[in-house]
Amino acid sequence: MNSQIYHQKTLPRSNKWRQLARKKLSFLIASEISSVKQSTVVLDTLKSIQPCFDGVGLASAIAYANSCAKIPLCQIASALAAANALEMWDMCAAIVEELRLLATQPKNAPFVIELAVRSLEQGAAKQVIKELGNLQQTLPYFDEVIEQPNFPSMSLACLEKYIALFLDEVQYFCFTIFKIQPCASSKVPK
Repeated sequence: MNSQIYHQKTLPRSNKWRQLARKKLSFLIASEISSVKQSTVVLDTLKSIQPCFDGVGLASAIAYANSCAKIPLCQIASALAAANALEMWDMCAAIVEELRLLATQPKNAPFVIELAVRSLEQGAAKQVIKELGNLQQTLPYFDEVIEQPNFPSMSLACLEKYIALFLDEVQYFCFTIFKIQPCASSKVPK
C-alpha cells in the first residue's frame, strides 16, 4: 500500500510530462509503423507488369516452386500471370504445353483460345492456337467447337483469332483437296 502511495506521489502530474509522454508515444508508434512498412514486400510492380497478377497466382507459383504441379483450370489465368510476372519461364512453358493438350478437345477450345489471346505472349498464343488447326486438318473440328455452349461468350479478339484460323484451314483445305489456287494477296499454309 505504501509503495502505491509513494509511486503516485513521485509521478509528475504537469501538462509538460503529458506532452512529453505523448511525443514519445507518437514517436514509438511512428517508428513501429515505418518498420512495418519497411518489412512489407510491395508487389505493385508485378501488378503493373501483369494486370491479372493476384494472390491466387502467387500461391500457385509458390506451390509450383515447391514441386507441386497441380493448378486447377479456374486458377490457370492467375497462375500464368504470376509465372510471367515472376519470370518463371519453366512454369510458363509447362502451362502452355498443358493448354496445347487442352486445345485438342473441342469442348475446351473456346476456353483455351480465350486464355491464349488474353494471357499469353504472342508467340506462345500462336503455338496454342495453331494446335487447334494442326489437330486434324479437318473442318468438322471447327463445327464441334462452334457447337460448344461457352463459344458465344468468347471476346471479340478471340473470335477474330478463331475466324482467322478457320479461314486458314478452309484455304488449306481448298488448296490441297480441290487444287484451287489462292489469291495473290493471301498466303498458303505449308
